[in-house]
Amino acid sequence: MGANGVVSNYEDLTRQFFQVYGASDIGKVRDENQDDFLIIQSRSFVFCAICDGMGGAKGGSLASKMLTEKLRQALSQAPDSATFEALVDLVVEQIKIANDEILSCAVKDPSFANMGTTISALLIKGTSLQIFNVGDSRIYRLRDDNLEKLTEDHTLVNELLKSGLVKDNDISLLPLSHILTRSVGPAANLVVDSYCLKDGPIAGDIYLICSDGLYNMVSETDIKRVLRKSNIHDACKALIDLANQNGGHDNISVILVQVDERFPVTKADISSLPREAISPSQPAVVMDDVYTPVIADYLRKIQEANNQSRNFWGLTIFSAILLAGIFLVSEVLFFSKFDEPVNSTQVQDSVQITSVPEDKSLRAAILNSRLKSLYDQLEIIKVSNNLHYEEVILNINRQKALYTGQIKASTAEQERISTELKAWRSRAGRFHNEDIVTLARELSQNHPDLKAQLEEFEKISWEYLRNINSPAKADALYKLRLEKENELKKTVKNIVDSKLQDLDKKLNLVKLELNLFKSKLAELSKQEQFFKEVMSKELEAKRELEERIMSEIITLENELKSLS
Repeated sequence: MGANGVVSNYEDLTRQFFQVYGASDIGKVRDENQDDFLIIQSRSFVFCAICDGMGGAKGGSLASKMLTEKLRQALSQAPDSATFEALVDLVVEQIKIANDEILSCAVKDPSFANMGTTISALLIKGTSLQIFNVGDSRIYRLRDDNLEKLTEDHTLVNELLKSGLVKDNDISLLPLSHILTRSVGPAANLVVDSYCLKDGPIAGDIYLICSDGLYNMVSETDIKRVLRKSNIHDACKALIDLANQNGGHDNISVILVQVDERFPVTKADISSLPREAISPSQPAVVMDDVYTPVIADYLRKIQEANNQSRNFWGLTIFSAILLAGIFLVSEVLFFSKFDEPVNSTQVQDSVQITSVPEDKSLRAAILNSRLKSLYDQLEIIKVSNNLHYEEVILNINRQKALYTGQIKASTAEQERISTELKAWRSRAGRFHNEDIVTLARELSQNHPDLKAQLEEFEKISWEYLRNINSPAKADALYKLRLEKENELKKTVKNIVDSKLQDLDKKLNLVKLELNLFKSKLAELSKQEQFFKEVMSKELEAKRELEERIMSEIITLENELKSLS
């Protein structure tokens, strides 16, 4: 070990100091295990990944296997001399290649429509650790009895929570829990979360990679308890067994990476040394981890134009947070604007925003939405010279076809739910306007408890009629019949109210999905029109367009700062 506490020779470091073990289980409900995982422990690096497939019985398992196989082939051929930066770039590149191949497969075969996969992965080389994430599989770290989640879920629920539009105890979020805002396969231009862990690994760390089949079934308290008491082989089995004991509603995959206590970097080292000494091979992608290098490049230009003294990290993190909120905040706030059919020809090249809403959060959402569009345009200009016009247009048309199909399916589902909701609202009206017994008979076919209550009520009613001429018996039976009738009314009302609430939630959800697809289609049309315009321009005209866009970005960034 060198004087600064960092290993100077990384050869065989992975085999000496990292124990790795993984396992996967089908669970108690699923017919097929669509999870797949990959562990590569070479002489010079460790790579572990879990992929959770989605898209029906046929597509989910294929998507996850396509991704793990793509990574396995590339990393198995990586030389021991490969730098940490090169390995990080290789992983991101292979994930994006797999994304395009999965999308192409879905376009060619309708039975694979919307198939995709999540991925959570980590790469360790020497004393550097890089995390990769797309979707809602997760990576945790146990250190000093503290279990910390290292990845961010790319889900609609998480975006709603981050935006402040809902609270984490809102039970209405449950129907949305399965909706991903990002995954590998369903759309082109994938963004991969990739960042270098600044405070690890250190001696004694345990890293857990898992699919949602684990963390949805096992609490973080129980995960920590198992990891604290077991070796990683036993812990993998114990976590899977616990998930199954709690219901096993999904496939369960677990990978554990344990850092040996003899590892040459300790907590004292990361507390006292400069950050550069902890991760001596800092990859360039770290500075551009949330979005593309193109965006980071223009963030640097903004910094220079503003001539401010704040460091680049502050700007990058600030802008990344802003950009991360664009996807959902702007779309949720403006979903009402997408009720009309999308007209792909009504696209503007540049919209200067002059009106200032009183609500700062609304204004910020407008600015963020516009900034995202401008960044997209800059990226198109940046890469336009290396693109083939026909291939890009073909790819855009394929994505349009996917979104159009999703819009059609969501529209049909909206109509179906609306029709059903209308029928149940009619039943709610009948509850007050007609004999409750008729409505109870209608509903009892699907509700055994109500059927039993109805039979009891009718039995008492007949007994009352048979004793109508016996005042003493009739009076007691009348009171009992009235009691049973009230119980029947209460049950019928609960059934009708519960069904109405359920259908309202489903209708809101499908509207949310429908408007999301419409907004995506509209944005795709904007990109297509802008791409066509850029491809028709000469080099000097492209530069002028780039400068105009940069000027607007600077203006919007400055206004965002004034709002914060």
